[in-house]
Amino acid sequence: MIGIKNYFQEVKAIDFNKLPDSFQSFHSTMDLLAEDYDNDKEIREAINAYLKALNAELAKSIKAEEKKHTPKQKSERKKPVPAKEKTTPKAKTATKTKAAPKAAKKTTSRQPEAKAPKMVGHIDPIVAIAKRFLSCEGKVRTVAYMLRLLAHVEKQVISETITKRAAHYNMVRTIEKELQTIIRATIDAGRDEVLITTFSDEKRAKYQAVAKSEKVRPSVNVIKRFTGIAGKKDKQESAERLLKTTQNLIKKNPKDKHVSKLRKIKTSLTQYVGGQKPIPVDEISLAGISADQLKDMKFNELGLTGKWKGVLGHVTVPFSLMTYGRPGSGKSTLGVAFAAYLAKELGKKVLFVASEEGIGATLQDKFRRMNAFHPNIRIEVGMPENIGDYDVAFVD
Repeated sequence: MIGIKNYFQEVKAIDFNKLPDSFQSFHSTMDLLAEDYDNDKEIREAINAYLKALNAELAKSIKAEEKKHTPKQKSERKKPVPAKEKTTPKAKTATKTKAAPKAAKKTTSRQPEAKAPKMVGHIDPIVAIAKRFLSCEGKVRTVAYMLRLLAHVEKQVISETITKRAAHYNMVRTIEKELQTIIRATIDAGRDEVLITTFSDEKRAKYQAVAKSEKVRPSVNVIKRFTGIAGKKDKQESAERLLKTTQNLIKKNPKDKHVSKLRKIKTSLTQYVGGQKPIPVDEISLAGISADQLKDMKFNELGLTGKWKGVLGHVTVPFSLMTYGRPGSGKSTLGVAFAAYLAKELGKKVLFVASEEGIGATLQDKFRRMNAFHPNIRIEVGMPENIGDYDVAFVD
């Protein structure tokens, strides 16, 4: 199993020319991305997705090679049965009449009208990449920012969230190559910032056509803003602004597909602004999808394997899990074992909050029995204020 720690040693034996070009491209930038593996969550997630895909691809290659060298069993040959003679029907002759030439259509030199953006609940990954890259034009960006953007693009490709069948797949790969070139040139020049030069008119028009092809439905933005402040304190000003936006949206689009949710949000915000009660932590979610849409969806899987996959299945991020049982039934031990697996096998940064028993001999014994001592696991006795640096948090 290739991981972040043994990557550069193990890949010496791999001929990347025999692998799909997406692996070659990611491998060519691993020396840049690996330096920020522990410090940047977006880069860490991209590398983990790459390592997961690489191990799967190598395993597939090994199986194919073994199958190639496995001798085939000889099957008994059946005697050929003489085929019956077929009579060919006589060809029919027909006289063709020449069609009168069509009059040439008059062409006008009209410029194609810009299409109105498609209103969506979630922006397509390709559209999001085009927007992010286009926003860099003419601006100074740090190498760290460009590396995060590159990691995001490469993750979408390597995890096949963006496939070769996608309409603008080649555009994404072009952006990927441009980012690699910009980052390499900036680092070689000894700088940590770069001015992204102005794009050509042709290139800008191409990126803008994709970037402006989709727009998040206003009602969806309201729902997202509402869930962002639900259950939180001191959000009076935000609630007042959102209430006005919600009221205007209901009045302007009374037939919006999310109007029933908007009315619920309006009621909650009105009560909160009036000081009657706090905003509830409401599970207001977006509308359902069709089976055809589900078929083509890509999910950000945690990547569980072995017994953990057998028990928990295809876990997608974000997720939460609660373990229930009597005292001494093994809840904490199970948590320690799972934490060790995530840290060692998947390279996740894990926070383990030992709020019940604290840091002591009992916890040490559990970690020893589960062989859970690993630098990716941080143990605290209380929940820290900032947990953004961790991929997974256990509260015991």
